[in-house]
Parts: sequence; C-alpha cells; structure tokens
Amino acid sequence: MRVAIALTMLLLASAVSADVIYVNPGGSIQSALDSVAPGDTVLINDGVYNEAGIDMKPGVKLRGASGDTTAVIIDAGMPPIFESVFILHDCGDTTEISGLTIARGTSLTVPPFDGAGMWMQNSDPVIHNVMITECMATNLGGGMYLDHSSPTLTHVTLRGNASPLGGGGIACRNGSNASLENCTFMMNSAGSGGNMSCDQSSPRLSDCDFHGGATQNNGDGMYLTDHSSPMLTNVSFGTMQCNLPGSHGQCIFMEISSSPTFTNVCFSNSGLGYGDLLYTLEGSCSPTFSCCNIYAWGANSTKVGGSLSDPTGSNGNISQDPLYCDAVNWDLSVDAASPNLPGSPDNECGTLIGWHGQGCDSPVEVRSWGTIKAMYR
Repeated sequence: MRVAIALTMLLLASAVSADVIYVNPGGSIQSALDSVAPGDTVLINDGVYNEAGIDMKPGVKLRGASGDTTAVIIDAGMPPIFESVFILHDCGDTTEISGLTIARGTSLTVPPFDGAGMWMQNSDPVIHNVMITECMATNLGGGMYLDHSSPTLTHVTLRGNASPLGGGGIACRNGSNASLENCTFMMNSAGSGGNMSCDQSSPRLSDCDFHGGATQNNGDGMYLTDHSSPMLTNVSFGTMQCNLPGSHGQCIFMEISSSPTFTNVCFSNSGLGYGDLLYTLEGSCSPTFSCCNIYAWGANSTKVGGSLSDPTGSNGNISQDPLYCDAVNWDLSVDAASPNLPGSPDNECGTLIGWHGQGCDSPVEVRSWGTIKAMYR
C-alpha cells in the first residue's frame, strides 16, 4: 500500500511539475524552447516574431496563446533570415506546434536547403491549426520537408510556397507517411509536384483541398514516385494546372510502382493548363478509384494519360462538372445540382464526393415547381 501511495504521489508530482512559459513580442522563441524540458508548454502571445532557424525541442508543446492562427506570425522575411523557420530532429508525437503562422522562410545560405517553412527528420509531431505561407526552398519542400517523418497534420494550410525541384507545399521522402486531415494546399508551385511530392512515401489524406499553383512540368496536385501509394479520401482538386505543353498529371502524376487509392475524390482542372488530369508513366502503377469524379475541361486537357485506363463508368466513378461554387476564389463547395452530392441521381455511390457539400444554390434549385407554375400565370 505504501509503495502504491508513493508511486501515485510521484506521478502527481511529475504532472504538476510541467511548466508553462510565455513569449512576448520582442522576445525569443528559441530562448524559450532552450529553457524548458520535455512535457513543458511554451505559449506565444499575439504579435509578429522575426525569427528563423528555430530548433524545436522534443516533447514540448509550442502554441499560439490565443489559438488564432493569424494572431501569431513567425516572419523570417523582415529582415530576411535565410534559414528554415523550424528545424525538427527526433521529435516524437508528444511534440506539438499549433495556433500560428509561419511566413517567408528561405532556405538559401544555411543547411538544410529543403523545407523553408518546416524541416523534419525522424520526427512525428502533431501540427495543428497552422498556416505556412510564402516560403521558398532551395531544393525540395517549400512549405514543409519530411524525411523519415510521419507527422499528424490537422487544419494546416500551405499557401503560396515554392521550390524549384518538387513539393512546393510538402515534400515527403524516405518512408514519410504523414496523416493529413482538414488541410488546404493553395497556389504552391514547383518544377514538379507543385503542391505535394512523395518519394518512397505513402501519406494518408482525408477532407483536404488542392487549389492550383504554377507547376512547370508534371503533377500540379501530387507527384508520386518510387513506390509511393498514398490513400486519399474525400479530397477535392480544383483549378489544377500544368503550364508547359507536353506536361502530365495536372492533378496526379504517378511513376515507378506508385499505386495510390482514391475514394470519394473529385479531380478537376482550371481549363487553362496542358495535359491529362491523371497520368501513369508505366504499367507498374496500379491506382484504385472508387466513387470519384474525374472532370477535365479546356482545349488542352484530357482525363487520363500514359498507361492509365479511364476508370469512369466503373466502381461508381463518374466524369461530370462538379459545379464548384467559386473555384477561382478558392471555394470548392458545390452547387445544389452537383453530381458530387449524395442525393444526386448521377451519384450511384450515395456518398459525398470531394470534401465539401452544398455551398450555393443553382438555377435548378431556384426553379421549384411553384416557381415554374408562377411563370405561366
């Protein structure tokens, strides 16, 4: 009994001993991290912090104090600091970064030259309610670079990030099987894999949006290579665009035994780019499509290319205009007449295709039976 009581008291003492410290504008986030131990929390008060090269401490929770992503901005661009904003080594799933914006990281002069917003190696942190914007890498992963890392990302937005080689939003390499839920990729750009690139990595994505960027070559949405087989469920692609004639995979480019699984995914493009929406370079790729909508429009666009057979007409897959409410302004909710909605007669699966449900009315909705009768009175 005494042993049990002593153990309980020790556990309580350990829980109570966790510290919470605050960082105020003008203070140093790195200094705060250096002063805490695993299990502690660092809260950042609202303001702009001109800092980069922040070496995250394993087991520490780093949070914006208010929880408002736009209220805490870590801006490496004024004055310019040519380093990745965050560096994570060996950070497990008790490490957390949440409630803040990471802006204008530029990985130019100090290694690593990947992951201008966030660079991870052997790390599986929780990243929640974070925006990464306008970060530019020298090599891969403008917004985020993952190497042997499988973080959990929820409510993360990657907007306007860039890298010359691949993964303008996120680059996953070497078994980086991240989990992404309620995440948005918006206007990221790269040589290939404008929004996301995967090399020997198979992340899981659910309830996510992809908005077009400015990919020069292949795979504006995702570029998958070397046995990368992610699972995508209820994901919407809109305004995808590859800029050069002869490019492929405005939504997805697949090669070298990459066989992703797509369930309830809506694929669409801007109508201004080139090439097919979905492309497999060789027969070793065997993607699976179930209850998906694959809609290509524009004079220079087709649904599929390479060795990929058109999956529409089987397994509940269709090819119809999703009727996005306002894709140009990043709204991928759908019109009341959209075939993506579970109640649509064209949706034989009876499940929502894409991430968003109805967000606007349509002429079909407005012209109810009462309205039609009134026209003839």
